Amino acid sequence: MSLKQEIAVEAFVGSLTYVPSSKQVWGIGSDRKIRIWNATVRVINSLAPSCERYKCLMRACFWRSMQDCSLVSEFNSTHENKVNSITHIDGFVWTTSDDATIKIWDAVKHERVASYADFHSSKVYGVAKVASTVWSFSWDRSIHVWDAKTLAHRERLPTTFHDDAVSGIVAHRNTKYQCWQAITSSLDRAIVAWLVNEAAS
Repeated sequence: MSLKQEIAVEAFVGSLTYVPSSKQVWGIGSDRKIRIWNATVRVINSLAPSCERYKCLMRACFWRSMQDCSLVSEFNSTHENKVNSITHIDGFVWTTSDDATIKIWDAVKHERVASYADFHSSKVYGVAKVASTVWSFSWDRSIHVWDAKTLAHRERLPTTFHDDAVSGIVAHRNTKYQCWQAITSSLDRAIVAWLVNEAAS
């Protein structure tokens, strides 16, 4: 694979998300700034897989296979502490932080459209899409549910299932039962499976 372009960033980039509609990559740095790059991806030369089971199309150096990696925008995330995640969901980019806040940005206009500080009481680790909702998870053991379209807060899930910080969420649609299934993990070393009725979501 030839070296097409390598990006130098002044701050450590802790999290990335891709916005397909605009073909841009959003990154959040250790300086709490959001940076947006053009990201027209083209595989220059596929690498030979190191084993038969998994095929490697591009090495982890994602930037090195881009035709155009120009910096489009750079602005302050307005978070007051470490930013833990940046995630694109349905036209919006969600950022979560140790300052216990969630901020939401328009992926096209690059403008902040919402900021929530009154729901989690401690570090917010991240968000995940579950059906037509977004779930946020935190050090405070709570999981909050948001409407992915209107961005409105819907509810707080019961906290009795985890005894420590909620550390991750994955979700998928179970076609057999026509519903979504979400799995949450925690520092209590337990995982919890949730069934989500799509009609109710």
